[in-house]
Amino acid sequence: MAYCSKCGKKLEKGDIYCPDCGTKNIELKDNVKIRSQTVPNRNIDYKIIINIIVGMFLKPITTAKKFINETEKNIVVVLTLLFIAFQGFLGIWRANQIVSSISNVVQDVIRKTAEIVNLIQPQGSSNIINSSEMNEITGEISKIKSFIKIPYGEIFLQNCALVLISVLIIFVIICVANTLLSKKAPEKFKYYKTALIVTAPALYFEFFSIIFSYLSIDLGLATALFGYIFSLICFAMVINESLVISKNNTVFVVSFASLVTIIALILCFGWFMPSVLSSIVSSTMNDIKNLGI
Repeated sequence: MAYCSKCGKKLEKGDIYCPDCGTKNIELKDNVKIRSQTVPNRNIDYKIIINIIVGMFLKPITTAKKFINETEKNIVVVLTLLFIAFQGFLGIWRANQIVSSISNVVQDVIRKTAEIVNLIQPQGSSNIINSSEMNEITGEISKIKSFIKIPYGEIFLQNCALVLISVLIIFVIICVANTLLSKKAPEKFKYYKTALIVTAPALYFEFFSIIFSYLSIDLGLATALFGYIFSLICFAMVINESLVISKNNTVFVVSFASLVTIIALILCFGWFMPSVLSSIVSSTMNDIKNLGI
């Protein structure tokens, strides 16, 4: 027993077309074939993901344009999760680096202060702080450092939030710009892909920034700044793949989106930092108190 897929009329055996509306009778095997052609492939090709990640470092503009125009939803979801997790781990790494740097700076300040005090004291008198006492002081500082408990989970989640906030701000501004400046129908999925992919250069150079910071803090900061500029240039060159506006308007949209994103990230950082410092100080003081130091 078969029925017309359009009007629902009962069809007799052997009917090829519906006698009422003329719709062709689709057999089960034909229906399965049609569905198999229309349903997209939901399997994740990790080779594509690797090519995008590598391409955004070697050929960022070409890769970004291809990503915006061709990448399917499942790949975009995976890349979103990867970028979020990567930023979270970078935040943890940066926090560890800052704690170590502070400890080293404190030890250097104490050592140089002792050298100055010993230098200006009257001749013939013994050193106020000798080398053994200095080693003891630096040892105590290192001991306190071992008690510092960094809230890794909190830092990870906060850094993940920074990526989401950046992408969301850029996405919203592109949507608003399309409404105000473009007559083209909105393509929200393309807008999201644009907002996501332009964050990649900043993430890459933040990774290099942490590495270079072990050599020089100034070099690390310069590398991070270069990454943000790189992302800004990438954003300006690929935005027209999703948003059809004039080049003059592109300058204003990119500049405004970048400014709002930077301000939002600074505000978030200022909001997150006190809670992290409070957690570190309270846990450290409790451990020291419990050990009777």
